[in-house]
Amino acid sequence: PPPPLPSASPPPPPPPPSRPPRTYFHTVRDPALEPTALLCGVLAASDAELLASGRHLESAFGNEILSTSEPFPFDHSTYYHAEMNHSGPAPLLKRIFLFRALVDPASLAATKRAAMALEARLAGSRNGGGGGGAEGPRGRTVNLDPGLLSAGSVVLASSKFAPHRICIGEGIWAEQTLIFQSKRFKPQVWTYLDYQRPEVLAYLKTARKLLVKIKALQQRTRSRERPGAENQGGALPETDRG
Repeated sequence: PPPPLPSASPPPPPPPPSRPPRTYFHTVRDPALEPTALLCGVLAASDAELLASGRHLESAFGNEILSTSEPFPFDHSTYYHAEMNHSGPAPLLKRIFLFRALVDPASLAATKRAAMALEARLAGSRNGGGGGGAEGPRGRTVNLDPGLLSAGSVVLASSKFAPHRICIGEGIWAEQTLIFQSKRFKPQVWTYLDYQRPEVLAYLKTARKLLVKIKALQQRTRSRERPGAENQGGALPETDRG
């Protein structure tokens, strides 16, 4: 008989897949049980208007401001100059406000609607009770961009559709603006340039540390409570308002 054929050696195992960069994933059991931090970007012609807008936001949102970023120039675009009657070489200014009480993520659409109503009310006040309206030639005095800060991302709300945004109801769209990855917030290809500024990313990283701290405190509290005890939300710890 013919000699047996030599057995073929098994193919080498495939190389292990390269490890993707670590992203912070947080398991959400119920949005009402996993509150997030509320923030709002405010754009105006002067820092005095920014700070005054912060006080209006506290009333509109029913939520106290915990801290704010330093004002920074909105110098990459002149898109809002005509609407805000802004002229001259100085750019508009922007701040980001962080609010104390944590919120249900499902409330973002209603929060954006409240911000839009405040924009219209402030515009009407400047225009003598409504002349021109919030979108007219003498429109808004401030631009308000509320959003949510979680351990894994920053999500902003918009009234304008875009392919990368998801409708969350009431004519409002949500955009994942930043993702926390490899120990820092990373912009996406659609992220506005003002949210890519180093000082803004640093402020949001500090705010995230506060959020993670209160989450850890809540987790320890829940572990000492009876099974099924309900998390009542909470608030971020005290910090400087600078």
